[in-house]
Amino acid sequence: MNELESISQSSKSWPFVEALRIINNAKKASKKVINLQTGYGPSGLPHIGTFGEVARTTMILNAIESISDFEVNLIAFSDDMDGLRKVPDNVPNQDVLTNNLNKPLTSIPDPFGTHESFGSHNNNMLKEFLDQFNFRYNFKSATELYKSGFFDEQIINVLDNYDKVKEILKRHDIKDLDEIEYGGECFDDLMDWFADEMPYGVMKARTGMPDEWIFEKFHG
Repeated sequence: MNELESISQSSKSWPFVEALRIINNAKKASKKVINLQTGYGPSGLPHIGTFGEVARTTMILNAIESISDFEVNLIAFSDDMDGLRKVPDNVPNQDVLTNNLNKPLTSIPDPFGTHESFGSHNNNMLKEFLDQFNFRYNFKSATELYKSGFFDEQIINVLDNYDKVKEILKRHDIKDLDEIEYGGECFDDLMDWFADEMPYGVMKARTGMPDEWIFEKFHG
């Protein structure tokens, strides 16, 4: 153990606290690669909150790399198939967006007139924004992944086991997925079941860890 690793073991600094937790989980799962992820909803232009999320995750990435030999990736995931709920105040040609409310962001024309869709425009702005600060990341678009069939296995798995999942939700009187609390009894029951169906070795767009997979799919 080098000096930095030794110091990190007793450090109260949250990047190292999180890094150690993630490293321990990865070792238990016999993983060689750690994937960290930030999520971005491109229904508006990038802002300081977007920067903060990527910056904080980068701090953890740097902490992991400084005290371990794990390969670490940072995935910037764009939920660009989300429906547009409201029209941002800071975009031109707002009638274009008003006429396309609730449609997927990548199915809405670009009011700026520079890209094939509003979602694509904002994705490009996000990448340019992050590149200004030399963040190291892998960009992933929900639209591209869904169209490529990347999520087919997970979708089919949920559909094939709809009744089993519904039974767990009913047992805990869950009527809305937003009611699922991370670490709660319903969440734990879902994790117990999905841990068998989605083993740690399965690598998806995000981390592939059963608890994170469940939280992302059912609560995110």
